[in-house]
Amino acid sequence: MAAEGQLGKLGTAFVLLSLDASQLPKEFAEAKKELEKDLKEWGGRLKSLGTGLTIGLTAPIIAMGAAALHAGQTIDDAFDTIRINTGKTGKELAGLQNSFENVFKTVPDNAQTVADALSAIHQRTGLTGKGLEDLTKQELDLARITKTDLNANIDGSIRLFNAWQIETDKQSEALDFLFRVHQSTGIGVTDLMSKVVDFMPILKQYGLSFEESATLMGQWSKAGLNSEQILGALRIAAKKFAEANIPLREGLIQTVKEIHDLGPGAEATKLSLQIFGR
Repeated sequence: MAAEGQLGKLGTAFVLLSLDASQLPKEFAEAKKELEKDLKEWGGRLKSLGTGLTIGLTAPIIAMGAAALHAGQTIDDAFDTIRINTGKTGKELAGLQNSFENVFKTVPDNAQTVADALSAIHQRTGLTGKGLEDLTKQELDLARITKTDLNANIDGSIRLFNAWQIETDKQSEALDFLFRVHQSTGIGVTDLMSKVVDFMPILKQYGLSFEESATLMGQWSKAGLNSEQILGALRIAAKKFAEANIPLREGLIQTVKEIHDLGPGAEATKLSLQIFGR
């Protein structure tokens, strides 16, 4: 970002040179005069290298000034996005802008996309500093690699963190785990997030962890099973276990063992229907 900062200054210098000194405030007019003086001395030194070199440099330098001005405007627009979206000022805004720069130089996404993502994550989580930078980079990488919608992923992951009460220092690890489930089973990342959140109450009742739940959703999807129907059956079983005063996880494990021991046939089917319904 240091290089971009210098480019931004260079773009400003070219704008300054293009203006009429008589129409500028005193301090800008003086700055223009100093800049012209420096350029005149620099041009004199170039003469010793030959007029061909001077002419050859003119067009590239002008083009570089225009590009530098555009780069500076792009960064300024991103800073404006962060300020408007978060409402932060002073040191807090400076901290967020610094985090933007740290993320922007490590990802291939454009400045506006990075600013939007960082702002949204800060708004939803209150994260700042390295925690905000790590999660923003991970959300950007996840959306790009899986070709999924960035905003939908951010919304889904924040819902997931809240539903499963995943601590801020574990959130990047949770996203990594979801990506690995996606890789190994083929389930869509956004779909996986949604299922793990929507079915969280019944999954937690059975004592399943976030990792166990995500793995189950992925494996059911890979096997072509309907997770909604399976979880509906688990709700029926939960009611029966509760009526019998049997802990849900213990009841589930015992029932699956009994069905397995009975083997394929009418008895296993009867027990399955009795516990899980049709």
